[in-house]
Amino acid sequence: MHEHPKTKKVMGKGTIYMMVTNVIFLISGYAIHFGLGRYLGPELYGTFGVIIALLYINETLLLRGMPEAVSKFTSEDEESASSIKNKALEIQTVFSLLVFIFLVSLAPIIGDKLNDSSLVKYIRLLAFILPVAALYSIYMGHLNGVRAFGKQAKTRIVYSLTKVFAVFTLVFIGLKINGAILGYLIAFLIGMVVAKRYCVFKTVTKSDFEASKFVKFAVPLIIYSIGFVLLMNIDLLFVKAMVVDNAKTGFYTSATALARTPYFIFLALSAALLPSISKSTANNDLKLTNKYINQSLRYLLLLLIPGALLVSATSKNLVSLVYTVRYINAASSLSILIFGLTFLSVFVILATIITASGKPKVSMIIALMLVPIDIVLNLTLIPTYELKGAALATTITAFIGLIIAASYVFKRFGTLMSPISFVRISGASLIIYFVAISYSFSGVLLVANYIFLFSIYLGLLWVSREINKEDIEVVKNMIPVQILNKVGFSY
Repeated sequence: MHEHPKTKKVMGKGTIYMMVTNVIFLISGYAIHFGLGRYLGPELYGTFGVIIALLYINETLLLRGMPEAVSKFTSEDEESASSIKNKALEIQTVFSLLVFIFLVSLAPIIGDKLNDSSLVKYIRLLAFILPVAALYSIYMGHLNGVRAFGKQAKTRIVYSLTKVFAVFTLVFIGLKINGAILGYLIAFLIGMVVAKRYCVFKTVTKSDFEASKFVKFAVPLIIYSIGFVLLMNIDLLFVKAMVVDNAKTGFYTSATALARTPYFIFLALSAALLPSISKSTANNDLKLTNKYINQSLRYLLLLLIPGALLVSATSKNLVSLVYTVRYINAASSLSILIFGLTFLSVFVILATIITASGKPKVSMIIALMLVPIDIVLNLTLIPTYELKGAALATTITAFIGLIIAASYVFKRFGTLMSPISFVRISGASLIIYFVAISYSFSGVLLVANYIFLFSIYLGLLWVSREINKEDIEVVKNMIPVQILNKVGFSY
């Protein structure tokens, strides 16, 4: 079977829609982190970082697994889309209320383990976010499954912009961390309303969708997601519990916020890849599946490798630009952690490939294997190296996970990406890295320097023929015709 031109364009536009959305989501999240980091100072900002980490961990129970199950089953059988959505809403409502009760009850224990009883009131407040976020996620999964990427993107943009406005409004009127938490709640509530309004499609409901299908697919994915989100946040929680100085927790929060850039940007690729590979594997189209794998990893690494090296090379000036010199002590951990989150970003794409091919248990097992490794490394390295130890623990663990997941994908599908492409991309990235460490720019000039160095990088790829006219055509095909015409391109 061959890839239908319409299918190719849908996935391409889907990736672009979600890429733009995730850039806006990323900017909104960073606006909150950078703004609160400057406004609250390292100590309070560290507390905010820990609360958000706990929110992410609990959200994972609800925002992963079930939404992806909705996306998968809807993409495979769009005639049953309404039945699938309704059954998922029933399950998610009950599950979210159980998580709510669990979090409220255990708040004092969590505060005690993190050596900060002041966290209890914040934990109980953030619990109210979970039921709303749970319903929001199902509607978003439904939109993804029917490939309504444009509507999905618009909904997430509304959520992102509302979050920024609500958080800063409530923080600045004096509610501080309480205001930030309430801002997240308001954003999810409005996002849920918008998503629900978009979920009106003329589909034929065959019959009630079996809940057991959700359980079989979603439970392993939820467990995988819990493992993954722990890998994303466990280092910060260990820093909070093991390092006495609260300001250092703030420093590490700033490092994690900057290091997560690649992960959040490339969630777009994961979102578009899941239904596409689900469909190609369901149709037993190995050639098309392999093409998705090759293209996804190549475009992923085209941006990830140079980005990680540039951030590592300029970590001091980057932290000073974003958070002011008060956070300069975060630079050394950022220069290490950026590689850890880069490895995790690649791991997520590989795990998405594994999951979409109908093997969510494999992703679950790999993630669960990594968690105890991460815990041991944090317990071993933080007492001696503090923030750098936590960054090393995450980086080593993520690299191990990447190797395991890549080995599985290669064994099953017989492909990853072209070795020649990897060498060219890595070579060009190393060249601009060594250029970056040979001199220093600060302030706004740092941004100009990034643009300059990335231009050199693209030039090197063009000269080495890694980037060619076909890549330009792929980008053009992802962009609406109206935009291309305005900037002088034509089909």
